[in-house]
Amino acid sequence: MDNFEGSAPWDGAVYMSTSADGLSFSGEKLFIDRAGVPNLLFTSDNRLIATFQYFSFKNQDMFDVIAYTVSEDLGKTWSTVNKIYFTGLGKTGPGGPNPVDPTLVELDDGSYRLYFTYHAPGEKFPGLYSARSQALDEPFLSEGPQLKTEKMILDPAVINYGGIWHHYTVRHDERAAGGFVNVHSTSDTGLNFMLQDDIVLDMQFLGQVIEDNGKLRFYGSGDGVKSAVSKDGYGWAMDPGTRTAGADPGVAKLPDGTYLMIYTKVDAKN
Repeated sequence: MDNFEGSAPWDGAVYMSTSADGLSFSGEKLFIDRAGVPNLLFTSDNRLIATFQYFSFKNQDMFDVIAYTVSEDLGKTWSTVNKIYFTGLGKTGPGGPNPVDPTLVELDDGSYRLYFTYHAPGEKFPGLYSARSQALDEPFLSEGPQLKTEKMILDPAVINYGGIWHHYTVRHDERAAGGFVNVHSTSDTGLNFMLQDDIVLDMQFLGQVIEDNGKLRFYGSGDGVKSAVSKDGYGWAMDPGTRTAGADPGVAKLPDGTYLMIYTKVDAKN
């Protein structure tokens, strides 16, 4: 895995690769410079939406914000980078806490819910929050905290699978004999998650979970990007090998079966 220790978040760049089978990725190219923690969503109207933490060195209003770009042609071309705006969180930006670590999902009515990390004033730790909007270019209204825990919870990955909403992340401050300690919580509605048993794997649940051929596949971080498969969202088995170099991937499966991955490397160019 790229060595992120001692590096600032703005030292990263997001790269893109593709795969025919979801396991062997190739064709790496720079996607977004000065960015990290990317996520991909393929929508019901056949758009790709990439969200990520963005650190513009040219526009102070676009430094350390959740931003997005959209592709209308299955990832061949992308729109300009735009900032996501929030209401109901209080003061954000310079002088206030920022929402970070985005995971965007599409709801049944076509609206969007954004899960993210937020450290509310007065709270001991940052935790899982959500906000909702009818459109990307409209403000996302905060729905508040979505998981009660006495420990720090960062970097959410969320999916609705079989009518149950599953939320995953990694306990950054804990290790076990079998590998990394990963957090799992569930919800019937996508709100007010309840903790389930921790999941210990040779991989951090730091990335994205997708539905793939009737199962869940989590693309996470270890010695490079790794992946694991689950039939129910609770028990997981590692895929052999490594998907690509880098960390913290976002993945989408396109209608033709191609897998598109964006992921972080400490390699800012500009």
